[in-house]
Amino acid sequence: NQFVAVGEQGLIATSNNGSTWQVRNSGTTAHLNRATWVGDHFLVAGDGGILLTNSSSVSWLSAGSGTTNSLYGATGTPTSHVID
Repeated sequence: NQFVAVGEQGLIATSNNGSTWQVRNSGTTAHLNRATWVGDHFLVAGDGGILLTNSSSVSWLSAGSGTTNSLYGATGTPTSHVID
């Protein structure tokens, strides 16, 4: 199991047990609003159109949302995403 928490100024923290947390480098200072598991990877949605992805919860990469509007949610499957 892997837990992911997101927050202000690009905060991403991960935990294997929900008790001990490790801060990760998101590569952004934008506020991050939601982290979602979509089958084989995480999606993180944030302000300014930030959309990040990864499969290990350690290294986060930009997924290119195509907008500068704030994003508040994400869901989907490994091959199809819906971003709110």
